[in-house]
Amino acid sequence: MSDEIWTKEWEINELKLKIETSGEKLTGNISILEDSISGYKMKIAELERRESELVNEREKNQALWEGKYKFLEEWNDQLKKDLTESS
Repeated sequence: MSDEIWTKEWEINELKLKIETSGEKLTGNISILEDSISGYKMKIAELERRESELVNEREKNQALWEGKYKFLEEWNDQLKKDLTESS
C-alpha cells in the first residue's frame, strides 16, 4: 500500500510540475503576444498619423487648385469680355 501511495504522490508531483511548466510557458507566450500587440498599436498610430497628414495635404491642395481654377476661369471670362468690347 505504501508503494501505491508513494507512486500516487510521485504522479501528483509530476502533474504539479507539468502544470507549473505549462503556466510558465503560457505566461511567456502572453508576454510575447502583448509585445506584438504593443508593436501593432504603435504601427496603427503611425499609420493613422500619416493618413491624417495625407488627408490634410490633399484638402490643402484641393483648395489651392480650386482657387487657381476659379481665377483662370474668371480671367478667361474677362479676356473674352475685353475681346468682344474691343471688336
